[in-house]
Amino acid sequence: MAPAQQRWVSSNPMNTMILFVPQQEAWVVERMGRFHRILEPGLNVLIPVLDKIREVRTSIVMAVERAIHCT
Repeated sequence: MAPAQQRWVSSNPMNTMILFVPQQEAWVVERMGRFHRILEPGLNVLIPVLDKIREVRTSIVMAVERAIHCT
């Protein structure tokens, strides 16, 4: 019997200079403690000393929030 496969999931990715954001996700970036921008899927560049990934959002969560705010 093979051991169950586990998918590695990180709450917040490592803070490196070049980041690859997967499809179906958007990452919220803070610069010096304040909102700076949202990283879209694909390659992105950050400044590790100044920027921090605060939150990882999936497109499913964003769609549900949009539906709630529209009603």
